[in-house]
Amino acid sequence: MFQISVYDTETASSVFKKEVSKVVLPGKEGQLSIWDFHQPMVASLEEGLVSIDKEKFIEIKEGIAKIQSNELVLMVVLAKKKEDENK
Repeated sequence: MFQISVYDTETASSVFKKEVSKVVLPGKEGQLSIWDFHQPMVASLEEGLVSIDKEKFIEIKEGIAKIQSNELVLMVVLAKKKEDENK
């Protein structure tokens, strides 16, 4: 298990934080699967779905992922929901 923290850069707020076993990210150069004790890295994210333990899905426009010391931090721009576009 490792810690994931997801932050919305537009509102500067935490969106999700939990101990998880697997996260799949929409990387600029293809999908990235993150597991326990993953090698430290920083990656650019593109529009798509962040899959967390195949249970939670977060739709993003873009972002940055950093994994280090068994902690994954995502700084993302969330995709707008249709009801948000009408405001």
